[in-house]
Amino acid sequence: MAKSNVRKTVIDALPIANMDNNVILQFKNGLFYTILLLRSTDINALNEDESIKAIGQFARFNTQYIDPYKIISMRFPADTKEQQRYWKKMLHSSKCTLQRTRCHETLQKLKLEETEKSNQEYYLMIFGKSVKELEHNYQKVIRLSDMYMNVSMLQRNKIQQIHKKLFNLNLILGNKVSE
Repeated sequence: MAKSNVRKTVIDALPIANMDNNVILQFKNGLFYTILLLRSTDINALNEDESIKAIGQFARFNTQYIDPYKIISMRFPADTKEQQRYWKKMLHSSKCTLQRTRCHETLQKLKLEETEKSNQEYYLMIFGKSVKELEHNYQKVIRLSDMYMNVSMLQRNKIQQIHKKLFNLNLILGNKVSE
């Protein structure tokens, strides 16, 4: 009887083989990659000269960075935890009822915003056949980044959130289904 090639666990189905502490990941086919935060620029909000410059700089990146890459666009719920901490601290230190009322109203608005609003975020996925090649490609991306196309390294937990969303498109974040 022939052996069945049925995947028994989710781990068998995922293409990720390894993720170390340095946010360098490896596909099961041996290819290494990392995900970087890509700061977006709204070219519609720029004047004509700045818009042409931004498009030109992205075109320059595309002509000078010849290695494969992917741009990922995702929506994540708005994170207002830091602002909520601040307003809770203000609420506890407030001395009059007017201040307490204002702090309480602001906290309610922040909680509502966190559940109803989302942020559009962009990520750049770069690849390498080895860790050394990936680090070389990362250095090239940093050299080519500029005012309109700025990249930065992500923390491990953010990369894990991105993977959760990439591999489960119906993942519920906040009070809504991810888009």
